[in-house]
Amino acid sequence: MRLIEADGKKLLERRGLPVPRGQLYRPDEPIAEVAGGGAVKAQLLAGGRGKSGLVRLANESELAAVATAIADRMRAMGLPEHILIEEKIAVEAECYLAWRIDDVRQAPVMLFSTEGGVEIEAHAGGLHEFVWDPLRSLHPHHLVGFLLGAGAASPRRRLALSSCGCTWRRAMPDPGVIPITSNQNATMATRDTATRRSDHDDRAINQLP
Repeated sequence: MRLIEADGKKLLERRGLPVPRGQLYRPDEPIAEVAGGGAVKAQLLAGGRGKSGLVRLANESELAAVATAIADRMRAMGLPEHILIEEKIAVEAECYLAWRIDDVRQAPVMLFSTEGGVEIEAHAGGLHEFVWDPLRSLHPHHLVGFLLGAGAASPRRRLALSSCGCTWRRAMPDPGVIPITSNQNATMATRDTATRRSDHDDRAINQLP
């Protein structure tokens, strides 16, 4: 799965994870005003956008000009000029979290670091792995000890628990959904108990220290 940032954030938002308000602009779409300015981000499947000048903060009066400059650079690179403009937010805590499928272990592995931002590979010593049995459901209480051992303070711990639950449910099959095949037509049946358990776990995240 390869997603630009805007598409990835839509998936997270659908799973209940708060994301900054923003608008994806396609080529030649007029840029709307954003009170207080915003973050202008080129949407492409590549890292290092900030260092390349393809992610910039802009004041309200500068938004259109900055977006045009970034679009011109993308056009020169032969890329479609898709640009995400988001509201500016105050960062309380930052961390890195990702799921990957480990071919050797035959299991999903969560990567976590208290060092967020760019060049996460440079902090390899602070990158922690959490291996999980794909046949088991994953709930917040399974992660508390791991996050404490990884050095996650309270704000980062709550952020990681919430993010982990949302990304896990997006990346892995929902244990509460059972595929049923009948006459070559696939339908889905949902177990109410599993749904209630998931809702309970989401509420419990906010009660953890």
